[in-house]
Amino acid sequence: MEQFRWRERAVFHEGAETYTFADVFAGSANVAAALTALGIRSGDRLLIALPDSWHFVVTFLGTLRIGAVPIPLNPEVHVDERAALIERSNTRLVVSAVAMAGEVSVAPEDLLVPAPQSAEVVTIAHRTHDEIAYGVFSSGTTGLPKIIFHSHGDPLVFTSAFASHLGLGPGDTSVSAARMCFAAGLGNSFFFPLLRGSAAVLSRERLTPKLACSLIEKHRATLLYGPPSFYGQILADGLGDRLCTLRLAACGGATLPVVLERRLRSCLDDRLVNIFGSSEIGHAMVVNGPGHQLEGASGRVLAPYDVRVVDEAGEAVPAGREGRLEVSGTTIALGVEHGTGAPVRVPSTGWYRTGDAAVIDTEGFVHISGRIDDIEIVGAQNVHPAEIESMLLSLPQVRNAVVYSSVQPDGQPLLKALIVPASQDVDADDLLGVIQEHVRRHLSWYKVPQLVELTREIPLTSFGKIDRKAIRKRDLHEALKAT
Repeated sequence: MEQFRWRERAVFHEGAETYTFADVFAGSANVAAALTALGIRSGDRLLIALPDSWHFVVTFLGTLRIGAVPIPLNPEVHVDERAALIERSNTRLVVSAVAMAGEVSVAPEDLLVPAPQSAEVVTIAHRTHDEIAYGVFSSGTTGLPKIIFHSHGDPLVFTSAFASHLGLGPGDTSVSAARMCFAAGLGNSFFFPLLRGSAAVLSRERLTPKLACSLIEKHRATLLYGPPSFYGQILADGLGDRLCTLRLAACGGATLPVVLERRLRSCLDDRLVNIFGSSEIGHAMVVNGPGHQLEGASGRVLAPYDVRVVDEAGEAVPAGREGRLEVSGTTIALGVEHGTGAPVRVPSTGWYRTGDAAVIDTEGFVHISGRIDDIEIVGAQNVHPAEIESMLLSLPQVRNAVVYSSVQPDGQPLLKALIVPASQDVDADDLLGVIQEHVRRHLSWYKVPQLVELTREIPLTSFGKIDRKAIRKRDLHEALKAT
């Protein structure tokens, strides 16, 4: 691989530095030699708690090079959660710029000290496509994240499916709001550039809309990856026109509200690509565009994956009927409780239940209604918060919104909207009236929020997902205090 035609091509940009494929090979060889000298062996787990950076790239690749198993960890997680995840991963070593008490860790720069003839000393470990390559943590929305182990062949499959579908290749440069400690960011900024000959812009800082737009302009980026909330913030900050130079803007990680999709298409048109995937799948496998697109849909499934919608009994339902989404493919793995646990793979002929409610229409477009765990029961009716949240985001007074069932002091649950207002002079009572009138005009009576609370920000998990569990728990705690 080190002798191929992209050797002198730029692949990573970080700050003022640019790194070529040759730099990647040399750096990862140094890391492999250093890890070997530290006693890291094939099969050992190694936790990488680094921001998106050149150090992350060569540490991850150098770990793979010796047959060890890298597991990225968000460097910004709380110290208690970090300790629990380190214990869960059963790691031999933590690569981190900041050492925590009780950790066996090493600084990334210490792994890059050149060793004499290091590239020749450390032989690249031979691995088959089916052997464990790396792990990623699950989103952890229902508890401590589990570890999902993917094989060496998985990136080849999901890169061929998704990146090829986007036409990603030499000449493309990408910017990703999802960081490389997450499965989506690892694909966007690590696997796709290395396997498709494109380039990625790396930022040690967490991306803000302003920073993302600056990086797009500085590096003439052609692709932007981000969740709906990130694109919504770009528009709220008046930066939508700075996306006009992009070839494609991929949006995933959560359901894209139709109102936001329309606003984005007003400046991106068909360059907006809605995507759906998961850490268990490895990356995206349902894509809405480029090419034939349908408003409000997550997209169509990409080969070699398959999708279906089933009822509670696991029986496939007809097109147009809502049920539970299941996916099938060769890269699907389930989370395990411990780093030494045997990886759990879903057979290529089996089906994995994603936890999403969905509809597949007669043209094969998948429409994600929302997470099944997020469904609220109001008036004996199932309510998808995403549908109501999309409606609220169409109001100029609302920047962001979460809808959920809030337990009150009398024990009764009421549908509540937690709102990040567009300006600080919004009154909660006035906004409740506006919201109720707006929702009544478009949705059924039981989908009308009965309470509104204003907040400066929506609580998120350390993995960037809306922490609905924490929001509900907070309200329950307040209700108990009031009794």
